[in-house]
Amino acid sequence: GLCALLVMHMGEYTRKLAHARNIRGLMNVQFSIKNEMVYVIEANPRASRTVPFLAKAYDVPFVNMATKVMLGTHKLKDFDIKKRLEGWAI
Repeated sequence: GLCALLVMHMGEYTRKLAHARNIRGLMNVQFSIKNEMVYVIEANPRASRTVPFLAKAYDVPFVNMATKVMLGTHKLKDFDIKKRLEGWAI
């Protein structure tokens, strides 16, 4: 698996990208890792193919949550999302 430091960097880069682009809702970010360095390959303000797979794998209603965030009725901090690091998608 990935070491905690790399996962931390990936989360940090994702938050910075979303904030810089003023993205509210879902975003797909693709990373590459080489020699313990994290690189962002691509970031898209959509995730139509990725999210349903992850929502089912992790049993978390990501689409429902993202819709509420995009509509402005909720903030991400309003949801209690349990981190599950045992899953992977390729």
